This record gives sequence, structure tokens and C-alpha cells, in this order.
Amino acid sequence: MKTQKLAWMFLGVTHASVACGLLGVVDQVSSDGQYITSRKLVALVEEARRQGGFEQAARDMAQMHRDFMNSDRLSSRVRRRVDIDYSKNVGLLNCWVAMCTDRPGDPDCQF
Repeated sequence: MKTQKLAWMFLGVTHASVACGLLGVVDQVSSDGQYITSRKLVALVEEARRQGGFEQAARDMAQMHRDFMNSDRLSSRVRRRVDIDYSKNVGLLNCWVAMCTDRPGDPDCQF
């Protein structure tokens, strides 16, 4: 039963989502900057739709990344984890930008 469910899920995945990925991670940091209190998956396509496109979402995510990295309140461990997660998120969104430039007809590129 589980195998059938996974097979049906994969049938609905487009070429762009396979090439670039669907999910990113956003970290919630404690108020003192010493701990990551939670890590939440974020649907990149939905985030891009809310923000008006992949380019805007990539710019916004890159700005959030810079803001976190410029904060002097983060511990080195938290800074490292946040840097990794935001770098991956921005990279995935930039992959979507490139994919949608090459394949504007892809269903996930239509807003």
C-alpha cells in the first residue's frame, strides 16, 4: 500500500520539481540567538507564488540570509546551520528561475 501511494505521488511531479526540488528549510532561532528552536519545511513553489515569482522569492530569501548573517547575536553553531539552510534555499530558488527561463511552459512556472 505504501509503495502504491509513493508511486502516485511521483506521477504528479513535474520535470522542474525533480530537477530543482520542492522543499526548503527555514530555521526559527531563539531570542538570544544561541539555539535553533525549530526547523520548518517550506514549499518553494508556493512561497514563490505568494511573492509573485521565483526571482522575487530568491531575492527575498537572499536578503533574509544576509540579514541573519549580519546579526551579531547568533552563536557560531546557529550561524553555520542558518547559513547552510538559506544557501540551499536560495540555490533551489535560483534553479527554479533558470528552469522557468528555459521552460516557461512548465506547469509549475505558471502563476
